This record gives sequence, C-alpha cells and structure tokens, in this order.
Amino acid sequence: MKSYGSSRFKEAKALAKEREYGYAMEILDELAVGFKDTKLGDNAKAIQKEWKSDKAIKLELTAASILAKAAELEDRKNYKGAYQVLLQLTKSKKYRDTKAAVDAKKRIGAVKQKM
Repeated sequence: MKSYGSSRFKEAKALAKEREYGYAMEILDELAVGFKDTKLGDNAKAIQKEWKSDKAIKLELTAASILAKAAELEDRKNYKGAYQVLLQLTKSKKYRDTKAAVDAKKRIGAVKQKM
C-alpha cells in the first residue's frame, strides 16, 4: 500500500512539472484522504495548501477546471457548449498563459468540426 502511495505522489509531482495541476491535485486529494494521519497524507495536504496560496498555480487550477467542463460537455455531445467554453478559455487574457489554454487551442478545431 505504501509503494502505491509513493508512486502516486511521484506521479503528482511529475504532473506538476508539466503544469498539469488539475490532475496532480486530484491525486493529492486521493492521497490526503487515503493516507490520512500519515507522513504521505500530511505531505499531500501541505502541497495542496501551498498550491492554493500560489496565484499562478491557482490560475492554472481554475483554467484546468474550465477545460474539464468543456471535456464534460463534449462527452455529452454538447459540442456547441464545449466549443463556447474552449473559446472562452482561449480568448481570455487572464488564462492565455496557462497550460489549459494551450490544450484548449489544440482541441477547439476538432470540436468545431463536430458541431
């Protein structure tokens, strides 16, 4: 069990290096709950707290959440809604330098074709 937690922790750190904070935060949530009151769980909570106070990471997390909403709409075959969310993400000055905005730019063309 401990090796599973350690490997997931390493995975979260690797995702963070790639600016994939949304996925990394999900893993840290899992670890904070699953390994509560252990060093691993405490480390996961500490990183979450640190990220939530960092403005740049907080922005990345918000943008990742918006991108996830677009993916959810696309999965439900609401291509127009997904396109609008992706467009919002790509056009926003606030999110333009985020990893999610870059990913949105890559996906928007494919979604537009499905409309």
